[in-house]
Amino acid sequence: DQIIEGFRPGQLITVGAGTGVGKSAFAVNLALNITNQGYKVGLWSFEMDKQEVYQRIISNITGICRKDKRYLEERYNAVKEYFKENKHNIQVFTDRIKDLESFYLLCRKCSIKANMKVIIIDYVQLIHLSGFTGLNRVSEIELITKTLKNMASELGITVIILSQLSREYQKRENKQPILSDLRDSGSIEQDSNLVIFLHRQDDYPLMLKDYEKIITVIVAKNRDGRSGSFVLKYQGNITKFKEE
Repeated sequence: DQIIEGFRPGQLITVGAGTGVGKSAFAVNLALNITNQGYKVGLWSFEMDKQEVYQRIISNITGICRKDKRYLEERYNAVKEYFKENKHNIQVFTDRIKDLESFYLLCRKCSIKANMKVIIIDYVQLIHLSGFTGLNRVSEIELITKTLKNMASELGITVIILSQLSREYQKRENKQPILSDLRDSGSIEQDSNLVIFLHRQDDYPLMLKDYEKIITVIVAKNRDGRSGSFVLKYQGNITKFKEE
């Protein structure tokens, strides 16, 4: 928030990272932080089923790993209390997006009837449109990002898309992501108000447990303000990002 001054209605926001860095976990953390501020979130997850997403949410809110048998009852009671108060605040969808018009109508309905203000899509390269007649994958992604950008503006909501990075960045000596690393299309960068990268710091001078990572969060593009970076610790056992 100190860098971007918060997410805003009408924005298309891209969160990019390589495989295994923690994009999906970051999406869960974003969703929870947004609901804690009183907003409702729709989370489209294409790699995890609903049970897996909710298990990650539960681990995050309880601080208890689901594999830790010692605190199962405590975890269960905390979950029951949380969902009694917040069960409608995060709605998880796992059906693939194949038709942008139908997706737009669903988001419009959720925005009006359920007051859903934020949409998170994990992740954009897994959207494949049925009956797409464009020339190639690049033009398909261009259509997707343009539609999502227009949808954010027209419905007055925030749309956050997760994006894979091209494998080319792994071949560089400096593996810190740059805007040209966004996979499949320059339209992701062009249409986004904000582009945020997650970069794993393997050389960070800090003793870590085997389930912990140090992640640099890089605001690489900010159409409405400044760029910058900061460091978070990711605790993989409870799917939680914390300020270092």
